[in-house]
Amino acid sequence: MNVNNEGFSIADLEVEKIALEDRIKRLEADLKQPLEADFHEQASQLSNQIILRRLIEVERNYLRKVNFELESRKQAAGRI
Repeated sequence: MNVNNEGFSIADLEVEKIALEDRIKRLEADLKQPLEADFHEQASQLSNQIILRRLIEVERNYLRKVNFELESRKQAAGRI
């Protein structure tokens, strides 16, 4: 979703915000899972953790953009 697109309403952005917050919480929960005792399993789990950290970073950045756009839209709506 392009948050600069005029086609999205405040309600759409609110829904997107909630979805992003949920995804971030689930990714963080996955990241907190303990590693397996087997070193071969740990290798793939560590690789997955790197990917999870990057996904969390991307989702947080997107959430910041959605929050910014949402606040901008709310302020603009308040001036009308």
